[in-house]
Amino acid sequence: MANSLLDVVQGQVNGGRRLPDEVESIIEAAIRDTYRSRERPTVRALLERRKLRVQKTVFRDREGAKAERQGFAPVALKYLADHAFPTVAPTTPKSMGP
Repeated sequence: MANSLLDVVQGQVNGGRRLPDEVESIIEAAIRDTYRSRERPTVRALLERRKLRVQKTVFRDREGAKAERQGFAPVALKYLADHAFPTVAPTTPKSMGP
């Protein structure tokens, strides 16, 4: 009965935080980096990225770090053509026309 005479409201203070500061900073960084960017990754892209990371880890554990770097490094090749048309359009057989 005496509690009803008090103006103090029990419970969480508005704007208060329940998580430790370290966890709050990790969550804020994730929100800033992922969800505030113009292009958010799709769920499928996130799963593919995770799958690749797991594959790289397994490959590194089995074959070694050097083999993992070589196996997952981008391939740099030169593509040479005299002109663009033959690379885009298929050649026509001689019986079909000029």
